[in-house]
Amino acid sequence: KPDNGSASNSSSKNVHPASIKLPSGYTRDRLAAAYMAGYPSATNVDSDFVKVCKQGMENNTFDSSNDIDQAGDDTISVDPTNLTKDQQAEISSFALRLINGARADLGLKPWISSTGTQKLANDIATEYTSDQWSGYANGHDVKGIIRAAKKNGLNIDDQYIEDLYSLCGVTITTMSELKKVVYQGLTMMIFGGVNASTNPNNPQNCEWHHAGNLLGTMGNHRFDDEDFYFGISISKTSNKEYDIHYINVSSYFINGSYDQDHHSTFNPGKDQNGKDIIVPTLKEIVSKKFSIVDFRQEFLKKINDSREKDSLAPVVENEKITEPNNLIDVVEGPFSDNSKLTADKFFLSGDNYYMNPNIKEIWINAKVLETGEIRCEVSVSYN
Repeated sequence: KPDNGSASNSSSKNVHPASIKLPSGYTRDRLAAAYMAGYPSATNVDSDFVKVCKQGMENNTFDSSNDIDQAGDDTISVDPTNLTKDQQAEISSFALRLINGARADLGLKPWISSTGTQKLANDIATEYTSDQWSGYANGHDVKGIIRAAKKNGLNIDDQYIEDLYSLCGVTITTMSELKKVVYQGLTMMIFGGVNASTNPNNPQNCEWHHAGNLLGTMGNHRFDDEDFYFGISISKTSNKEYDIHYINVSSYFINGSYDQDHHSTFNPGKDQNGKDIIVPTLKEIVSKKFSIVDFRQEFLKKINDSREKDSLAPVVENEKITEPNNLIDVVEGPFSDNSKLTADKFFLSGDNYYMNPNIKEIWINAKVLETGEIRCEVSVSYN
């Protein structure tokens, strides 16, 4: 561990690396349903899932008074709002390890450490400080977040990038204490926890909007499955009141899928290995998810299912129909919000060209446009 300028007696505490493990029964589908139930949502959510989340809180503990994440953590002095470069890298790596550990339990790809997002996170903390904003009392500083985002070339008009954990009555002077509150924030958000002592009208485990963001289950798979770039910062409102800003920027907001008329110039910078982060284009993202072979087969099946109901012979797909003037339909549409693209967006039930009894062969082609939309072309040949 780098020398951060502090000196103390060596620690005799147990080294017990922190982790977050999702309990059995914590599934992506269940979390998505809880996310969609709203807030507070305990009464609208599968009661067994609530029990699973409570079990998650019981199973995942990290007590800095007994255990430490890495040797020496309790001997390293920190100012949470003015971390050194090495300390910032340490706490970012710590938080990302916890988040990605939970994501791995759901089979999700990891978030990416980003120097650009770390700068954005620091600027957001500065906005909170400048506005004398208490997240504990007021929630997100939306205007400050938007200002910081635009300063960094990220064009958003609301709070889409921050998960916020606020706490008061605490003293944070060591790396171990800082890791403990970062850990607490993540477990509270992942397992829907609410501080009952400060929110007496809300039951425990009743809010999964933060979990939906951290674990990619907000219901829009086009957004959930994007690459996410991460940074973390801390601001302080009063003597013992802290706001921890878990900042995540999706390629959804960078490459124009959020607003194609206002492309962002946000640069995610470098990853944890010092390599430049290349944000995939909309075309690249959709192409990775889109299988033209599966799409053609599904499209053809829909056509032949309809023909069978009308006692018409099935048509077969030709690799390429060469007869002139046989292009009969072109459809363009946005990529489906579902994780698997279906032909429904392109197969128009009002079109009856495929019901012509003289159709012999059909050619179905599709390609992804630069905008991320998909163009489908249909041609036929006749007996």
